Amino acid sequence: MPPRPLPSPERRRLSARARWIAAAVLVAVLVPAGDLPAERHHFRAARMALRMGQMSRFEALAARLRDYVLYPYLRYYELRPNLARLTPHEVAAFLEAYSDSVLAVRLRTAWLERLAKEGRWGEFLTFYRPQEDLGMRCYELYARIVAGREAGVAEEARTLWLTGTSQPESCEPVFAWLKRQGRLTRDLVWERLRLAMAQGRPGLARQLAAELPAADRPWVRLWVGAHANPTGTLGRPELRGNDERAHEVAAHAIVRLAKTDVDLAHARFQRLQLSSPRLVAEVWRALALAAVDQDHPSAKAWLDRVGASGVDAEVQGARLRHALLTRDFATLARWTEQEPAPEMPPLCWRYWRARSLELSGRPAAAEPLYRELARERDYYGFAAADRLGIPYRMNHRPTPVNAADESWLFSQPAIVRARELDLAGYPSEARAEWNHAVANMAPSRVLLAAAYAQRWGWFDQVISALGKAKLYDDLELRFPMAFDDLVRDNGRRQRLDPALVFGVIRAESAFDVEARSSAGALGLMQLMPATARITARHAGMALGGENTILAPPTNVRLGSQYLREVLDRYRGNLAMAAAAYNAGPGRVEQWRPKAGCMDAELWVEIIPFRETRHYVRNLLFYATVYEWRLGRPVTPVSTRLGKVPAGGPKGRPQLGCTGTPAGVYG
Repeated sequence: MPPRPLPSPERRRLSARARWIAAAVLVAVLVPAGDLPAERHHFRAARMALRMGQMSRFEALAARLRDYVLYPYLRYYELRPNLARLTPHEVAAFLEAYSDSVLAVRLRTAWLERLAKEGRWGEFLTFYRPQEDLGMRCYELYARIVAGREAGVAEEARTLWLTGTSQPESCEPVFAWLKRQGRLTRDLVWERLRLAMAQGRPGLARQLAAELPAADRPWVRLWVGAHANPTGTLGRPELRGNDERAHEVAAHAIVRLAKTDVDLAHARFQRLQLSSPRLVAEVWRALALAAVDQDHPSAKAWLDRVGASGVDAEVQGARLRHALLTRDFATLARWTEQEPAPEMPPLCWRYWRARSLELSGRPAAAEPLYRELARERDYYGFAAADRLGIPYRMNHRPTPVNAADESWLFSQPAIVRARELDLAGYPSEARAEWNHAVANMAPSRVLLAAAYAQRWGWFDQVISALGKAKLYDDLELRFPMAFDDLVRDNGRRQRLDPALVFGVIRAESAFDVEARSSAGALGLMQLMPATARITARHAGMALGGENTILAPPTNVRLGSQYLREVLDRYRGNLAMAAAAYNAGPGRVEQWRPKAGCMDAELWVEIIPFRETRHYVRNLLFYATVYEWRLGRPVTPVSTRLGKVPAGGPKGRPQLGCTGTPAGVYG
């Protein structure tokens, strides 16, 4: 049965406006779930009828729901499978009527894909709006080519071409046009080849070889071979000359070799006479990074050899870790004279600038840096305040809500739809609608929407939205105290500070009950199923499948018990326990100092896994904020850190990490 024609845009606007006002009144007074049972029941029944192909029943139910706030969803579910039979007028009418909804985005994308598939490029350009999707951007470029609107296409196509990864298939006609125009030059192909090989994409490099002259293709084969077998390739006679391509291949082979044998890579580098300053800089950068990873005695010297253009966040991070590992604070003070690279966390860089000055005998130079940092509500801001012995600055700014704000919020159709979708039992669609709405709001409006979404229990959505909008100052919104009874009860049972349990939940799932990680971790405290089973066995507790692990009472109980186990294993050392909770005790054993004791403040910074470094710092920060949220005096971060002992027999810690106050170097 063909879809029912949509009303005219004018009529749709008027009727939609009336429905939104009526729905806003209903939701604005915060009616509890159950006051709209008939509409919700009919809505669910209509969706089921449509899925079952019972179109007469669907039409009858939909007719009863024309004034229901979720009526646009019924129209979308009806239209979406019938794109082949829709007219441009029907699509345009829906997009205009529901332009504020995520449904309009979805239908537009599906319609554009249909138009592209059918080669209806003129209509495509009429319906196209700027897209982030690369495939859709390529369709739009090709549509402009077909329409003869080629101005600017070559420049945009060149930008899409210059990437080290494969592009969507829809980009190929655009690249073919670029080639016909004579703009896909040999140099441009080599430039993309370099990017592909630098990103470890030899398969793409082999494809790109087809765009090169026949004389160049053996070099590509040699380059791809250098990626898989750098040592063997470096012995090839083709690399002994001064050909530019030979130097490209040789440099790539050395960079690859450095990852496994930095001494051999350095020796081979010394035999070469690379003519390109760019290649020399790339090799020194690779040698320096590998030397740090492999604890090589030349690491410091080679880190110094990295030229200014090669000093990015990765190099600065390696310099920081090497200086801390070797306690070379004078060198760290010199390195931190530079500004942090764009991807280097600035507070981290500034804190270790101050610490290095203090520890290399210049405390007066460190103090003003500490005072500036101590204004920040952050792990490093708290650590700086500890150095000065001053209170932490939480800088909390609550979000005021007045009647006018509330009236505005619930006049927004997307917000009304999102709330009703949740009440009707469609949480994922509710969140998609809400996310789309807040993505287009001014910051003050995002805060207002977040304040209400938290009342609805959408804690993870609130945290995510505030993070994207860089709105960090309402700590009641960013650090909710959901599942308070579960946290406190299990905290008492396991002798855990509830601030710490709250901190783990905030760090692991942001209070998303249904959270599932790519690795398979589940629920509020992100338990791996195997860990949950072992922990349940220790507790003498029967455990069902994944749904049981996801259930908050079970998840918080087992998560709290496992947290207690890792804390006991590491004798209350929170930094080590947090690292074990995130990366596993086996890795923590590998990361311990080889001998003696190390201040945990240093140890956290030299953890090899970036994710785990970030996690440990966050947990220490979150636990501190939750102490404040609980109305208690906060525990200094330096007190929580302590020291990290070397591993003893069978991975057990050595004794004797005492004597020096936590956070102070002897």
